[in-house]
Amino acid sequence: QQLYNFVKIAELESTDPGKLVDIIAVIKNVGPATTLTSKKTGQELTKCDLTAVDDTGVEVTLTVWGEKAHRAQQEYDSNPVVAFRRVRVSDYGGRTLS
Repeated sequence: QQLYNFVKIAELESTDPGKLVDIIAVIKNVGPATTLTSKKTGQELTKCDLTAVDDTGVEVTLTVWGEKAHRAQQEYDSNPVVAFRRVRVSDYGGRTLS
């Protein structure tokens, strides 16, 4: 059994970057899967940016990686309500999640 401690997307602005949070949101938009090369490892990575919105009406970009990025179009295209556990808060052009 997994326990969640959900944080509202509107509260992310006051959340410290690097902190891990749980969110529940509707996936409003699914971007294309893209590949990039890690500066640290030189490894090729696949990512996909999702736009998530919760009942506060605030949107956040949530990036999924690897196999989840490859499956994102099929998995999230129908605008499902999804819970994400332990996503990292970033300060990349405003608050984002990964």
